[in-house]
Formats: sequence, C-alpha cells, structure tokens
Amino acid sequence: MTVNHDVVSSSLTTGVIKRLRYFNRFLFRPVGQVVKTPPFHGGIMGSNPVRVIVNAGLAQLVEHRYRKPRVTGSTPAAGISLAYIVLLSIVVTGIAVTTMLFSYITWPAHEVI
Repeated sequence: MTVNHDVVSSSLTTGVIKRLRYFNRFLFRPVGQVVKTPPFHGGIMGSNPVRVIVNAGLAQLVEHRYRKPRVTGSTPAAGISLAYIVLLSIVVTGIAVTTMLFSYITWPAHEVI
C-alpha cells in the first residue's frame, strides 16, 4: 500500500491555515484608513489601508517579543486576548496532530505473511 505524504500533510496544513484566517478576524479589525482627508479634497477618504490590532496588550507583546526582545523599563504587556490563546492552542494542536500523523504514516510497516 502506498501513501501519498503530500496529500496528507497539505490537507492538515490547509486546515490550520483556515483556522488561522478565521481567528485573524478576531485579532485584527478590518482594513481601515490611515489618513483622513478633509471633504474639500474631493471626498477622497485617505490612503494606505492597514489592519489595526484590536488588543493593545497583544500589540505590545508582539513588539517586545520580535522587535526589542531585551528592552526593559517600559510598560509591561497587558493581558492577552482569549482569541489569541485559542489561536495559539489550535496552532499547537495542529502541529502535534501533523507530527503524530506523519510519524504514524512513515513508521515501517510490518507485514504478516
């Protein structure tokens, strides 16, 4: 019996990516406008759409973790949102399931003759 490893791993990866996109809606606001121009500029409402993080504590945690890992003396990060905790648990669970499934599939098969 042959097993296509690409199909199994890609379907699991696709499921994790779909979950990440789903929870991304809870962590970020929809695309907004950075600069609002006055109405006398022809009604154009601005430029540079960006996603804005809803939870300021999460934004600060990410900033401290990735940009300034050893900065001290600034305000500590506030609590992490529940959506972030759920997202993290789904990612960790997805990685664990993928690893377990891959090790099961690649385990040497012992055929009974």
